[in-house]
This record gives sequence, structure tokens and C-alpha cells, in this order.
Amino acid sequence: MKHLLLLNYCQSLVCYLLRKAKGLSIEGHPVVRSLVEIRLFLETCHYHLDLCRFAPLIRNYSIKFKSSQEIVTVSEKSVISEKGTDTQKEDLLKYRPNLDMLKPTATAEDGANVYRPPKFAPTLMDKDKMSKQERNEARREKERWRSANQSPYRVELLNDLEGRPEEVRESVGT
Repeated sequence: MKHLLLLNYCQSLVCYLLRKAKGLSIEGHPVVRSLVEIRLFLETCHYHLDLCRFAPLIRNYSIKFKSSQEIVTVSEKSVISEKGTDTQKEDLLKYRPNLDMLKPTATAEDGANVYRPPKFAPTLMDKDKMSKQERNEARREKERWRSANQSPYRVELLNDLEGRPEEVRESVGT
């Protein structure tokens, strides 16, 4: 239940911040009421049920939430305090890109500033490279040797020649 409340609180907080970021009005919106209800419930649960695990989390997010609200209110006050939209447009034009600053840094005169890629040392191609059929044949031969070395007949023959004791194996049904 506690996890669901925290999840719902986070979702409502995201919805609230999205509305504020888009510039939409939050006055009378149900998300504000939901945030207040959930936060009130979480705080009362914290005090009454001693939810010490969530206390730092709630405190951290409430501090961030308050600071984001303060930033929004300060920015709204600064926008309202400006005298007119002409000064606002004028301020925005200061930050446009200046195309005169984009002059070419190098001029291409008689090919002196032309990029030339670095030369690499020549490499030799392998002349004794195997064809696909030869590679497949070598692979098959290696597989034959591996299977021959692991065959039970060969293992038993080597054990007899070297005088190793026989391994007793119990098998059910034979």
C-alpha cells in the first residue's frame, strides 16, 4: 500500500510538472488535490505509523517540490513585472545566432590547405591463404581426430596397454 501511494504521488507530481512546463493552468486541476491528499496521508502515516524508511525520501522530494515551486513563482513574478512585450521580444533577439561570426577560417588558395589523408605502410596479402574447401576439409579432419580420441574402444585399449585398473560401472537393466 505504501509503495502504491508513493508511486501515485510520483505520477501526480510528474503530471503537475508537465502541466507547469507546458504553461497550462493548474488552478482547480484534480492533480493538485490528489497531490495534497496523498502527501497529507503519507505525512500522517509517517508520524503515526513511524515509516522511517520513507521519511528521507518524502523529505527529499518535498524539499525539491518546494524549491521548484519557488523557482516557478519567482519566474512568473519576473514575467509579470516586465513592462511590455516589446522589451521581452527585444531581449529574445539578443540571443539569436550571429551569422557574421561564421566566417571561413581558412581560404583554399592554390591547394595549400587541402586535406591529405595519411599514407599507410603497404601490406602484403597472404599468398598461402586456404580456400573454403581446404578449410572445411581441415575442420573435418580435426573433428575426426577428436571423435577418434574420445571413442570408448580407443580409451579401453589404451587403459589395457597402460595397465590401468578397470572402472566399475553399475548399469540398471543390463
